[in-house]
Amino acid sequence: MKRQQLEIALSRLKPSPSPKLALEAYDLNPAAASEILFLAETRYGDIKGRTVLDLGCGSGILAIGAALLGAKDVLGIDINVESVKVGKRNARLVGTAVALVAGDIEAIRGPFDVTVMNPPFGTRRRGMDVTFLKKAMDVSKRVYSLHKGGERNRRFLRNVVEKLQGKVDAVYEMEIEIARTYEFHRKRRYQVAVDLYRIISGTARNLGEGHLDVRDSCIDNVTLSQDGAFIRDGLKLGSDKGSDPFSTNLMYEGSYQ
Repeated sequence: MKRQQLEIALSRLKPSPSPKLALEAYDLNPAAASEILFLAETRYGDIKGRTVLDLGCGSGILAIGAALLGAKDVLGIDINVESVKVGKRNARLVGTAVALVAGDIEAIRGPFDVTVMNPPFGTRRRGMDVTFLKKAMDVSKRVYSLHKGGERNRRFLRNVVEKLQGKVDAVYEMEIEIARTYEFHRKRRYQVAVDLYRIISGTARNLGEGHLDVRDSCIDNVTLSQDGAFIRDGLKLGSDKGSDPFSTNLMYEGSYQ
């Protein structure tokens, strides 16, 4: 699938019907989502054939996009039940097999190959960006995560990642488009400067295959085995490399591991 084809497919998805401001919930636009996923796959080979996790998946745009690019298994989780319901309908709309569940991110147990996420920025609830980063690094080997742009925040997040025994492998400048979502929004659309981080985790625990802890999650319509492992289509969870132009501006890149 070409990047333009992916963006067209993702543009068919419905947004979250009731985003929560307290959770800093904003739908990611299709162009940005396809850009992130294509960068992860064509530059690093991190999507096709991988187990992919989306923390705070909303209506599923990153999770569904990863499935369309050939991810082996995809699990998305969000605390907003209505968003997850829309995400499930979105997955059926484009014919993807992804698992989207309603629950707290602490219900996730790893490891997964990759986490791709658009987490809260921590502006409304201080520290939420770090909470998501910590969880992603705890359960996956590599993390792609969007955060507020700017050198001050880059220094802060690099320090956080180092304390979590990880490594910021690359930082890409990009823009996302946010549609009018809340009452205080005056314009129809806003262009927001963000940074996409690629992080190598040093803490992903070898707990077997990725799964949900049923005790910690308000799981909606999910099949679990007796040991709590996530089941999809009877299987327990555990590249066509093309050249595609990226609008992201690489700020920093370390050695690939």
